Amino acid sequence: MNTKSEVAAAKFSEGYNCAQSVFYSFCDVLKFEVVITMKYKLSFCEIEQLSDNIFEVTINEGAIIDEKCAEEARIFWHDLRKEPYGLLVNNKNRFSLANVLRNYFRKS
Repeated sequence: MNTKSEVAAAKFSEGYNCAQSVFYSFCDVLKFEVVITMKYKLSFCEIEQLSDNIFEVTINEGAIIDEKCAEEARIFWHDLRKEPYGLLVNNKNRFSLANVLRNYFRKS
């Protein structure tokens, strides 16, 4: 049987943050059900499915979101979801929009 610290360390090495890793290691004690979420990676971001129709997007540090990134995201979302969904953009990393996309969003 693994100790709580071993479980937390294993989760951390899988890419979960520190708080998530520790919380996961105590799910049995707290009587919480462990829910596996899906994680996806695009060239400029990581996407984690938090629930059936809620997604968290973490854009890579220093990424410049250009037309190529926008098209990659459009194809990804079109193939993944047909019904409405919510997006949470985690802004822990610095990123910027290419000028062509800034102009697009100003017009929208």
